[in-house]
Amino acid sequence: MKSLFALLVALLGTSASAELTLNPAQFAYRGIIHINEKGPYQQVSLPLSVYQGLASPDLADLRVFNERGEVLPYAIVPRESSVETHRKEQQVPFFPLHAPAGNGSEAGDIAVTIRQTGDGSLISVRQSAPASSPAEVVRGLVLDASRLKGSVRSLRLVDEAGTTPFHAYTIESSQDLQHWRMLKRDAQLVRLSHEGHRVDLDGAEWDVPADRYLRLLWADPQRAPVISAVLLSSVERRYEMPQRIWSTEIRPNAVSGGDYEYVWTGQMPLEMLRINLPQMNSLAPLAIQQPVIRSSRHRHRDELRWRTVAQSVVYRLESPQGEIRSPDIALDQLVGNRLRLSLDRRAGKLGEAPPTLQIGFVPREIVFLARGDGPFILAWGAKGLGRVDLPLSTLLPEHDGKAQLPARQSNLSLAETMRNEPGVIAGKSAAADPGITSNKWILWLVLLGGLLILGGMARALTRQLHQGEKPE
Repeated sequence: MKSLFALLVALLGTSASAELTLNPAQFAYRGIIHINEKGPYQQVSLPLSVYQGLASPDLADLRVFNERGEVLPYAIVPRESSVETHRKEQQVPFFPLHAPAGNGSEAGDIAVTIRQTGDGSLISVRQSAPASSPAEVVRGLVLDASRLKGSVRSLRLVDEAGTTPFHAYTIESSQDLQHWRMLKRDAQLVRLSHEGHRVDLDGAEWDVPADRYLRLLWADPQRAPVISAVLLSSVERRYEMPQRIWSTEIRPNAVSGGDYEYVWTGQMPLEMLRINLPQMNSLAPLAIQQPVIRSSRHRHRDELRWRTVAQSVVYRLESPQGEIRSPDIALDQLVGNRLRLSLDRRAGKLGEAPPTLQIGFVPREIVFLARGDGPFILAWGAKGLGRVDLPLSTLLPEHDGKAQLPARQSNLSLAETMRNEPGVIAGKSAAADPGITSNKWILWLVLLGGLLILGGMARALTRQLHQGEKPE
């Protein structure tokens, strides 16, 4: 029994000391955290280079060290996605802006006469008397959003059927109908159809709130669509999302027919996907697929299958108003380092050059307890580690989750990032490192030794019972 107790103590001690044996040199990547303002809690945003070196998709291989090499407690800051307490879409009055056909005058040259009510609502917007012209075109629209409550962030156009598949336009905003500021320069109204596939883009969004009035100006008034209704969406409360970052262009590692496979280093959140078509006037219906590894009962190796996570139509078209590109594709918070594009064979080939990918996501932030002296080091890129991040309420017990985090903003210096060879930890192979991988073998050996001792004790006890049952 004493031997078994000793083995159990050794087992617990080995498991508890696994984190204590870690040091920054055992990680593939390390960066210096620069403290801008002293305080017990420091907050760091994870840049793209961290995600490109991660070994675990759930950030399990992140560690923070102080000058003495001690592992510091940290928490991952929860995402604060855009929260809208009330969103409403409603139709608003609009007034066409006419201009002589072929005039090509700028928006600032359009003179109008405006009539308003006492609360600022528009009654009419009339063109000032121009010189006689054989024909007129609709240069744009003035939208009256003065009666909407909340923050106006997007619009949707209802147009009548036409022959032109896309129309480019700009959206401006004004408080007094005299001074205008740009909201969106590259808005598009798209109506495309190809072999049973349709692409409809009838709305536009912008980042800053609009003023009481909006002005929409067509890039090509000669082919402007006939607008029958305009709907504006307003929100009464909205939390801004942090800025999204984008990876560099990723080229395919393998091409087979209409399938393009992409592999990259690290573990990046697949929130938004941008597909760049190299050749102009290209259009491709495609499926975006992610690998799924399944164990096979009849084979000695796992099977690789592809699961479709999204379908879309990507395009790159040339028009008199400029280049028209398909919007970015949302992938619903996936994480990984491998994707495949499977093209619809009916659409034909894309040309000699393959498409490239860019991945966009909002980087996470961590808060750590700055115990001890600096420099503080963020390390990542070690396999075989489990998550040790604490809940934010545990790390900051006085924080109620509503007020601003009581943490100072620090910076991770990329210029001072240190790197070991991939798969090598402090000059040794990962399998031979006593701080990470060998701990697993020690645990297994201790468990096996405990089972053998238990078996021997049970056997000895059985013999003693049999000897006691013999007649004297």
